[in-house]
Amino acid sequence: MGRLRDGDGRLDLDELGSVIESATAAPATELLEDGIGRPTVAERFETAGLTPWRRRHPLATGAVGIVMAVGLVALAVRVATMPPPFDPTVVATITAVSGPDLAIKLDGPDGDVGAGWFQVDAVPAGDRVAITGIHGPGLGATDGSDQSSAYAGAIPIQGAPVWSARAIIDCRDGVTRPSEDDYHLTLRKTDRWGRSSAVEVPLPIGSSRWADTVADVCWSRLTAGSLSIAELDTRVDLVRSQVNLGIRVRSSLSVAAIVGSELEDFGSVRVGQTFRAPLAARGTIDTDVVLSILSCDGASVPRPFFPQTSTYSVVSREPGVGFGLQSAEDRRTAYVPVRFTADQTREVEAAIGRVCAGSPSVGVRSVGTPQVFALGGAYSERRFRLQLDVATSSGRASAVEVRDDPGAQSPTTAVAGVAAEGVGPVTVSWGFACQNTPAPPTVSVIVTDGRRSWPWRGTLTDSAIERAVLRACPGQSATGLAANGWPALLGVRP
Repeated sequence: MGRLRDGDGRLDLDELGSVIESATAAPATELLEDGIGRPTVAERFETAGLTPWRRRHPLATGAVGIVMAVGLVALAVRVATMPPPFDPTVVATITAVSGPDLAIKLDGPDGDVGAGWFQVDAVPAGDRVAITGIHGPGLGATDGSDQSSAYAGAIPIQGAPVWSARAIIDCRDGVTRPSEDDYHLTLRKTDRWGRSSAVEVPLPIGSSRWADTVADVCWSRLTAGSLSIAELDTRVDLVRSQVNLGIRVRSSLSVAAIVGSELEDFGSVRVGQTFRAPLAARGTIDTDVVLSILSCDGASVPRPFFPQTSTYSVVSREPGVGFGLQSAEDRRTAYVPVRFTADQTREVEAAIGRVCAGSPSVGVRSVGTPQVFALGGAYSERRFRLQLDVATSSGRASAVEVRDDPGAQSPTTAVAGVAAEGVGPVTVSWGFACQNTPAPPTVSVIVTDGRRSWPWRGTLTDSAIERAVLRACPGQSATGLAANGWPALLGVRP
């Protein structure tokens, strides 16, 4: 070995040579800490065979590069166009508007249907808010529809869409006293990306009173068929041509009510109205109902309309009497027809027969040409002075009464006395409005033989009166008059 020089710490050349001669190779896993001598990435790809494969397949290498580039671009576009987080809040202003139809359309194809009309405004740009229905006590299936193109009423906000919210009134929960606060509209918001959310909101101020309407319909359904006649007896008043019905009414309702007969005119018989009286739950009450015979010509038992289904979609006339039934709690009213049994029907028919026994036949016709007086007014009122000839098979006419057409602004009744001998025409007046197609005049006659009196009622359908109406009202036609009961014998205007 060489000798270490004094002071510099370096080896002699002789020593270096001997170190090199004695050196051995380092193990393959031994690496230097500074990485010198480590294989490069290119060398490793070359060793693994990737680089030689790329040189042999240049097209495939280019395609892979393009795919990777497109993927990176698509990812960048996706990130740039991604929608913000969805906000489910529904922003809109709902305004109630008056609808072209009634709030409740009875006897609809699906039963009683309620419809409310609303405007939707102040919706943020890019959103769409739709009304999908209305919910509350007594309401069933519901929907909403855009009626902007069909709506013809006045709207407070020009350009804002108009929606109709409809619901079937089902009354399955027996609702009779709901609150307006119980009813809500359902809204659906859809944003520009097609995401949706739904919300319920209270009805806006000015909406139809759904609680009152639903309660009225449900009260009518609840009370239908709830009354019956437990007992009936008849008393005849020949002087007044009346039949007094003593009726014991029974209720099947589980709530107290107030009941009384309704005033109804059935042509030959009029049912009188009675004072309302309290009726306990499932209780009975005694009341007197007066039948006034208006005409012995065809007098019969009163026949009100009776519903055949719970939704009143089918009705029929049957013998009986109609009662007004009022809720004792909130004074809600309903019309309830009550049937006579077969025995009760025969008893009432017999009483009417006793009043009209021996009644003479009566005939009334107009004579001469009616005198026409124009009263003017918004409805172009006219008044006719008519000459009537009254003929009876026995006795004489003691009074003749003619009522104005109901379409007149202020309908009155003209009563004319008849001379003691009952000979000669009777002068009466009859009024109507040209704006309303009039029905033929109704004439009532009282015939007496000195001991008894009998009532008679009929209509004047003389062609002379019809011709006078057409002359007085150029806007009327024979076809229009025929629809109201005139003979329509005139083919052309005279």
